[in-house]
Amino acid sequence: MDIKHAPLQPRLAAASLAAFICIGCGGDGSVMQPVARLDPVAAAATVDSASQLFFDDNEALTALVILGRFIIVVTAQPDIVPYNHITSLPGGRAPGLAGSIRAGIMERESVSVLPGGASGARAGAGAGAGAGVPEELRGTTWAWNPSTGGYEVDSGALGAPTDGARFRLYEVDTSTRQPLQPLTDIGHIDIIDSSAPGNIAISLEAVVDGVTLIAYDVTGLFDAASFDYTASGFLADGSEQSNFSFSNSSSRAGQSAISLIDFGSALIRFESSFDPRAVVFTTVATFTETSSGDMIVITLLQNSNSEVLDGSEVAINDAIVATITGGVGQGQISNVEGSPLDADQLKGLTDLFSAADQLGFRLFDLSNFAITLLN
Repeated sequence: MDIKHAPLQPRLAAASLAAFICIGCGGDGSVMQPVARLDPVAAAATVDSASQLFFDDNEALTALVILGRFIIVVTAQPDIVPYNHITSLPGGRAPGLAGSIRAGIMERESVSVLPGGASGARAGAGAGAGAGVPEELRGTTWAWNPSTGGYEVDSGALGAPTDGARFRLYEVDTSTRQPLQPLTDIGHIDIIDSSAPGNIAISLEAVVDGVTLIAYDVTGLFDAASFDYTASGFLADGSEQSNFSFSNSSSRAGQSAISLIDFGSALIRFESSFDPRAVVFTTVATFTETSSGDMIVITLLQNSNSEVLDGSEVAINDAIVATITGGVGQGQISNVEGSPLDADQLKGLTDLFSAADQLGFRLFDLSNFAITLLN
């Protein structure tokens, strides 16, 4: 039979939903053995829908993309700066989670910096630093001052958390990267902090028009040799809500980042890790249809030159249906013998790689916003 294939970018993986794929078909085209009722094309659309609903269309995140950098100016000049920043969240295709992890690792290798992108001196300082929200800011509310182009304390405002600070959120102009004038107040974000030296404990809650659109906690430990944290919470659009988690573990022994989001009837997991001893980057995307338990697992192994290694493959319910081969930027996803994935389905797998990569990166970036508040 002809081997169908589609180009695969050296990025990520993931997902599927509702149509029919089989392990093998008879010579006359009849179905011999079903694997699962999963369709990569529909799955890619599902993952894109999650990104669209909870990131692109999220009013709180749209505001934070612009206002986040001004909030950080108030709360802290961070000693530990993770690889990316919330300013890259919506709009356009970002580098992706795998590319971000990879870039950070390669930078560390070349300039001898520590996890989180900090130098040894800065990481040491960060490990001894105090809370993300300075004591003198706790219980305060901050509002935008158009005259100064930044946040200032609103001494007459009530309702700020006693163990954190509140920042008003506004409609923003994405072209000027400033709040629209005249100001339109849409809600607020509360940053609650109980961190201690070397210990991360931050909660964020963003409310727009009285509805909580973002709520998550970040907990973890860090010192001059390692950096470990987990973010967990939910994203909402006012009517639907999805729970998510993101964990990042980094040290000289390697790095692993895992994102997980529960979206409707789909559970989307994405993992990117690096083993410095074998110099292998491993990316595994798993899409599970929760009602049936059916799943697609895409495994991508690469060396430091982005070349695809043996063992890179696609499995549906533990049956290998496709392999991934190729050099730098030339990866191909191809049928195994007897697996009748058509051209659209193979392209759907490629699209799933990209969609899941983007979703994982956005959860990574959202988590890092809280980490960047550390002083």
